[in-house]
Amino acid sequence: MGLHIRQLDKAASSLKLIEEIIMGRVHNALMCLDRKYRIYHAERVEKLKIKEPERQKILSRIELTAEQTRQIDELYESTLGRKIPYDWHRLYTAYTGQFDAKYIPELLFIPRIQEKFVPRDCISALSDKNMLPLLVNGIKNVKTPQIFLSCINGHFRTRESHLITKNEAICYISDLGECFIKPTIDSNSGRGCRVLNIQKGVDIETGDTVDEILKHYGSNFNIQELIVNGDSIRKLHPESVNTIRITSYIWNDKVQFFPLLIRIGRGNNKLDNAHQGGIFVGVSDSGKLKRVAFTEFMETFEKHPDTNISFGEYMIPEVPEILEAVRRLHERIPQVGMISWDVTTDSNNNAVIVEMNLDGQAIWLTQMANGEGAFGENTKEILKWIRK
Repeated sequence: MGLHIRQLDKAASSLKLIEEIIMGRVHNALMCLDRKYRIYHAERVEKLKIKEPERQKILSRIELTAEQTRQIDELYESTLGRKIPYDWHRLYTAYTGQFDAKYIPELLFIPRIQEKFVPRDCISALSDKNMLPLLVNGIKNVKTPQIFLSCINGHFRTRESHLITKNEAICYISDLGECFIKPTIDSNSGRGCRVLNIQKGVDIETGDTVDEILKHYGSNFNIQELIVNGDSIRKLHPESVNTIRITSYIWNDKVQFFPLLIRIGRGNNKLDNAHQGGIFVGVSDSGKLKRVAFTEFMETFEKHPDTNISFGEYMIPEVPEILEAVRRLHERIPQVGMISWDVTTDSNNNAVIVEMNLDGQAIWLTQMANGEGAFGENTKEILKWIRK
């Protein structure tokens, strides 16, 4: 009888092991299918985007020479093992007039490169913009905008991170004055961001009540201070919050950077984002601006249209310190191989980390603004790496 029971136990253990193996293989297969679908979908988006009339009009201005196409083919065939379309090289070249075989097309960046650098589980855990103050805490002369009210999965919190009810939240910010509200999940390109001026429970700019605003923004957002840029960044366009886009990535055991750019508002727009009508211009690691700024669809400016500041003669002296701050921040989370940071300065010229972007990062801005491939001398190694 005892032998029979032991045989049954052994059989049950074997069946359980087989079940775990099968379920593990099913899980792995599903994960593989999910990844393939994400790549397919992201590639399809970029293929449709490059066919948009505005982009076709810009890239049609450039015809690559036989030598330039040879350089592109040689680079990509020797690393990826295949040729790539030339459309993106033509598009990026059109902005500055500078050709670089090492330009990375958007067709590869989000589907293949971001996918490799940024693990999906890290995106899920760290992409909530309400997490940023925890990351920055303790780094000297670096701060984030003060959050007055946050909402995380429908739970409201005060600036001291105490949980409160929705009714308490409405009272808490009923006379907040000027502030800035933004979604904190699945948000990029300035979508959903707006300036508020809350007096007696109403945004005096739109007439919306606080209750209506909170309902509109749902379960994940925050309301934070309206940043006042430091002098060197504010002078470019005082009406907007202007930010430096810094993309950092870990390669060969150190934090490295894409070429920098600054995004600047214009007119009465308080946002600097290119998708919101702002302009962008390349910036050197020492803080010197490039001569020409652009809009997303290639309006060009040697001077700011509102402040008349000449870009090529302008310096932002805080840039080296800002880069060092971003380096220290990225070293805190090496689990994430690539991060796009939006950074500015405050009235005391301290670095202010406005946002940390993990998903939906972009490579087009830096290449258009600077006229060079984002990965520079690391390009060959990185292209070989994503092929594996």
